[in-house]
Formats: sequence, C-alpha cells, structure tokens
Amino acid sequence: MPAVLEDPARRGQPRPPGRLRALRRRAGVSDAEIAAELMRLARARGADKSFCPSEAARALARDWRALMPEVRRVAATLPLRATQKGRPVDPATARGPIRLSLAPE
Repeated sequence: MPAVLEDPARRGQPRPPGRLRALRRRAGVSDAEIAAELMRLARARGADKSFCPSEAARALARDWRALMPEVRRVAATLPLRATQKGRPVDPATARGPIRLSLAPE
C-alpha cells in the first residue's frame, strides 16, 4: 500500500495544483496505482453497477480529497464511463459528483 498523503497544517485549505502533484509524488501514489484501483473497483462492481471515484482516492490516501483531481484525470484515460445524473460526462472536467462504471464493450 502506498504512503498516505497528509498535510495537517493545511487541513481545510485548498492546495495549489503544483503542490498537489508534489505531495502525490512524495507519497508515492502513481498514475498506475490510481488506474489499478479504479479498474479493481469497476471490475468488482461489474458492468451494471457504478461507484464514486472517491472510493479509489480513499483507498489510496488518508487525505483523499487532495487526490481527487488526479483520480478524475486518470479515470478519463481508462475504459470507464463517467456519468452525472445519469448523463455521460468527462470525468476530468465535470464539476460536482460523478459515478464511474465499466464502459460498454
């Protein structure tokens, strides 16, 4: 399991994108680890069920909210379908809660 992202001094404050990437690298959470967790969750649910991308972030980091932009970015590169209120969306640019599921083949 990768190291956990944590910065108690900044809890509750937004992190600049460059700092987020630096924390992610320092914590050792790679794109490959994020992708593996997303696909594991998708396969575990099956094609007819969806999951929240925060489930992957929570499995990878204690400070999971800081990892969410990276999780969404990686999700956009995988064979996953992203929806918001039942409509397809781009996970990297959608605002608000989204659901991910295996893309139809």
